[in-house]
Amino acid sequence: MTEVPAPDGTVEITMPRLGDTVLEGTILGWLRQPGDRVAVGELIAEISSDKVTTEYPAEQAGTLVELLVPEGATVPVGAPIARLALDAAPAVAPPPSPPPLAESAPAGIVEIAMPRLGDTVLEGTILGWLRQPGDRVAVGELIAE
Repeated sequence: MTEVPAPDGTVEITMPRLGDTVLEGTILGWLRQPGDRVAVGELIAEISSDKVTTEYPAEQAGTLVELLVPEGATVPVGAPIARLALDAAPAVAPPPSPPPLAESAPAGIVEIAMPRLGDTVLEGTILGWLRQPGDRVAVGELIAE
């Protein structure tokens, strides 16, 4: 979610883009209610699109003032969905550090990193491997689900 300053000193939390082609999202549930204090990274809403369902964290610390979108409602990306009153010294979540790189791979070996599954998705789970070590893999061939 993007947090946009409002004239009253609060920030508007807007519907995030859950993928490159996603134009709207549905609030499946609010994990915090007005009056609740939230810390940076604390989950505040569960949001769904036609491509992904995710829980979304607060980008700044403060007190949730108002829920602008009811559960079950679908709104366009960028639409205000809640308001947050910031703490006196707003904290910004540090960007996630990249995973450590492995020692240099032998010639001809390429490391494959976990792909980014959406703008707000920070991790993924490999459900199963479709190829095994030693298998030849062509460009564009699926290797995992």
